[in-house]
Amino acid sequence: MTRTGMRTVAVAAGAVALLAFSGRVVAAEKKAVASADTPRPEAFWGQNEEGQWIKLMPTPDRAVEQLLHDQEAARNPELVDRSGGPAGDGDEEGGGLPDGTSLAPSSASSVYPGSYGSGPLIDHGGKEMSSARMMALYYNSAAANGTVKSGTTLRTYVTGFLQTFGGGIADYSIIQQYGSTNPISPGFAIATDYVGTGSTPKRISDSGIRSWLTARFNGGITADPSTLYLVFLPPGTKSTMGGGGSCTSYCGYHSHYTYNGKQIKYATLPFLNCSGCLVSTLTTADSMSIVTAHEIREAVTDPGDSNVNAWYDSTGYEADDKCAWHNLYRLGGNGYYVQPEYSNQDGGCVVFP
Repeated sequence: MTRTGMRTVAVAAGAVALLAFSGRVVAAEKKAVASADTPRPEAFWGQNEEGQWIKLMPTPDRAVEQLLHDQEAARNPELVDRSGGPAGDGDEEGGGLPDGTSLAPSSASSVYPGSYGSGPLIDHGGKEMSSARMMALYYNSAAANGTVKSGTTLRTYVTGFLQTFGGGIADYSIIQQYGSTNPISPGFAIATDYVGTGSTPKRISDSGIRSWLTARFNGGITADPSTLYLVFLPPGTKSTMGGGGSCTSYCGYHSHYTYNGKQIKYATLPFLNCSGCLVSTLTTADSMSIVTAHEIREAVTDPGDSNVNAWYDSTGYEADDKCAWHNLYRLGGNGYYVQPEYSNQDGGCVVFP
């Protein structure tokens, strides 16, 4: 099937989920769930200060480097050090489009080969989020009121995006095929958002995100295992993990931790007004919806409750990882950019009309 009149963006055959720090890429608790033998693609994993592995969405540059790394490993496995990925000191921003990236033709197939990993997603027995609910939490008013495109604040943009993305459209409901343990709803509920009152930090670690969330729960926000807490950081705040940071190594991540016996799922979403997380002529708003959608679908299909993972392929890539940063498109022509989702049923990355 072909599509016409659709603008898509191709990033060097694809990109994926998270980061690669200096020397070794590590990811938070979400995949801490995995055993020591679980494959961890360097650019898509990070390790927080507590030693937990976390699933990241890498910058476009990092994703391209990972693709080249994987290709070299496939050709010459004995020559590739699988213990670590491309280095990054966490301070410098990227430099825009990586070499080899381009805008895709306006008419393109609706199913593209996965750019990362190998084969279909595999059910590893963990629970999915069944009747998921989303709650946007803005670190402070600077985050909520940050301008993501002319005349539009982040809070306004995210509110509209969540209403569209969770409203039963195919771009989200495609993940119902992965509801093996807990059937996944075709859409999601949206909780009343929250705006914090603190000052803007220069940096915040993963443990800092968890501490901030815990303070919100102690202050009266309901701690709900069925809710994905979307933590939006203000402009000027760098998320850090291991030796890497947002806009250099990754553009966002999702994880979980235990609060009063409850499994809390959350996503950390930096303010992406940085060249490292921008593609071609797209805006900060476009990058925010691309990364937010990526983290939502991955958290629902592979939340990692009780350190037991659900869906990822034989080489450690989750569904959105396999299609990240390539063939980006608008939801139904309404202006919100997202990436394709990997579908076992279709055997590739699906772009919807």
